[in-house]
Amino acid sequence: MSDKKEQPKKGKETKRLPLKEGKFSGNGHTFTIVDTMCIARWTQLENFQDLLGWGRSFDDLFRQLHKAYELMDEGKQNEPRIIIHNILTGMKQKLEQRYHPALMLCTLFIIREDEDQTIYNEEFMKEKIKDWTIEGYDINDFFQLAWTLVPGFIKHYQDDMADTLNQLTPEQLEALSKEK
Repeated sequence: MSDKKEQPKKGKETKRLPLKEGKFSGNGHTFTIVDTMCIARWTQLENFQDLLGWGRSFDDLFRQLHKAYELMDEGKQNEPRIIIHNILTGMKQKLEQRYHPALMLCTLFIIREDEDQTIYNEEFMKEKIKDWTIEGYDINDFFQLAWTLVPGFIKHYQDDMADTLNQLTPEQLEALSKEK
């Protein structure tokens, strides 16, 4: 019996997305990052921007805010506060049973060599994400790319959050801080 400890084998490491190169491979496919898109994909971009920024679709966000507004008109205080709180915390939460909106947004701009760029096919987009997952790419690189693809997102996000918080009363801010 030997005194030597056996060295563990090195596992597969996470890969970095070569953003500056504009091309990369994944699961036997070649991907190219583009800055153009067709009308069908533009519609999806609008949806993903809302999901990425708010954790909700535009329609859902509108319905929830409209409901909160109606409840305030009825003189109710707690229900609207809960709705608004859920919207604010939803911005931080991942959507269940779906790919993260940042990844879906990236699928619009990252084109696989066999892809028809004139249509939007959600199943094909999910296949691309699976390719990236199998290849072992770092999720943070996709987040970085998504933020750069959404024009002015970070500035608008910071401004909107500041405006929202500035409009709350001291009592509302205290109630929100207690719910954490």
